[in-house]
Amino acid sequence: MVLKPSSDSFLRQVELSSRSVSLAIQALEKSDHIEHTKEGYRAIDPVTKHILST
Repeated sequence: MVLKPSSDSFLRQVELSSRSVSLAIQALEKSDHIEHTKEGYRAIDPVTKHILST
């Protein structure tokens, strides 16, 4: 299934993706604990306790 850029589901997916990136950046800025691994950076979101990877 190909989503058209104007379709509601496409716009919803873009919004969810941008929100998750925004939350990851905010958590990295707030986090006291950031690990650098071979795969990238990891941080634990201090509010939700989710592990965020880049």
